[in-house]
Amino acid sequence: MSQDRHDGPDNSLWRDGREHTPAGWQMALPAGAAPRLHLVLANPGAAPVAQDYAQDAAFWSQPARTLLP
Repeated sequence: MSQDRHDGPDNSLWRDGREHTPAGWQMALPAGAAPRLHLVLANPGAAPVAQDYAQDAAFWSQPARTLLP
């Protein structure tokens, strides 16, 4: 997942200057397996929180909920 900071806090992909990048995600589509989601939430002033989710039948059968705090 890109957390590019090459062009500084206001002009990079992952920003933490005047504007913030609140989230990033990456999908993997492995052959013969359920897709996987890697999710990062980056609220200003808090440490980023990352979690991985298999997008399998068990994931889709659970009730709607908030994935990360």
